[in-house]
Amino acid sequence: MNKILLVVNSDIGRKNTIGFRFGKIAEELKRQNIDFEIIGRANYLPQLKVKTPFYKNYLARFFNGLRMYFLPFLDFRPLDIWFFDKLVLRILKKSDLAFNLAHFGECLPKSLRYLKERKIKILLDIPIGHQAYALYLQEKKFKLDNKIGKAPTYLNKSIELADLLIVPSEFVKQTLEMAGFGDKSMEIVPFGAERAKDFSKKQISVKLNRDKIKFIFAGNVNYRKGINFLLEAWNKLNLKNAELLLCGRVYKSIKNEIRKYKNRNVKFLGFVDVDKYFKESHIFVFPTLLEGSAKAVYEAMSYGLPAITTFNAGSIVEDGHSGFITPIGDSDVLAEKMSYFYQRPEKIVEMGKNAFEKVENYSWEKYGEKIVEIYRNSQ
Repeated sequence: MNKILLVVNSDIGRKNTIGFRFGKIAEELKRQNIDFEIIGRANYLPQLKVKTPFYKNYLARFFNGLRMYFLPFLDFRPLDIWFFDKLVLRILKKSDLAFNLAHFGECLPKSLRYLKERKIKILLDIPIGHQAYALYLQEKKFKLDNKIGKAPTYLNKSIELADLLIVPSEFVKQTLEMAGFGDKSMEIVPFGAERAKDFSKKQISVKLNRDKIKFIFAGNVNYRKGINFLLEAWNKLNLKNAELLLCGRVYKSIKNEIRKYKNRNVKFLGFVDVDKYFKESHIFVFPTLLEGSAKAVYEAMSYGLPAITTFNAGSIVEDGHSGFITPIGDSDVLAEKMSYFYQRPEKIVEMGKNAFEKVENYSWEKYGEKIVEIYRNSQ
């Protein structure tokens, strides 16, 4: 195989970022003795050589801090992308371009066009549903955390330039078709999960030897994740000897709405290490409106938790086998499925074991292998 170029506006090897995935791809290329080059924002894997900007990841952190704590309704991402695109283009112009395939984890239209004009095949990673679907949700009067505008130019231009789109789920593929890109070649490669630490299938049934049934959510506590529908469902159930744990940063946009649900066996735990809470919980609930392939679902399944989620989560949950797939925005169905597990503890064990076995086939190592196989088939 010829040399591969990897480009991502993220921190290579850092957990919970796209750079983590690209680090796994790079490690697999290295394992197979395939020559490659990486351009990234920063590098957390000393065994890899990564070309980075002089400002590394400080600019992105500065923008994220502004958005999270001071200007939540302003989107600094286009500016961040503009800087990184300019940097990558400068590097490419100084390069001998000794590769015939480039995999981008970011929409950088100037850099992509430069390579396209030089007949280099371009693979583009689309990790989340297209913005056209967010607009659809807004038109359908779903509450969202920010007002949704048209998709940014850099996104659609980059998709047009790509030869192949790599997407993590059928949901993402469908949103791209909705956005008018149904004619593009796409490969679905689900994400992976690290094995749960100090946890085995035998421990799943042991969890039930407790006073309370614990439902858990992990992710940003906001409208996009469907938290309002989860709390509505919980309020309707009014379960005894049950608890709802919400792990994640509470967004300002939803704070007023969730106040009325406090002190109803709901615990807002904030940004925490979820491993501890996955170990002691029984059912994972994730009624999200828009994802790519939510890693939290994989992680919960690796702890033997059956999952109640939506098709839009882009998960590997099999309806009725390792959990349930519910319609978005339907608190009645959500309450029904939560009640199903509460009334049938044996199903928690049965589906939890199914979830544990299912996710074992989706390691990050296997993810890297699948991506490298696509490289081979694309050259």
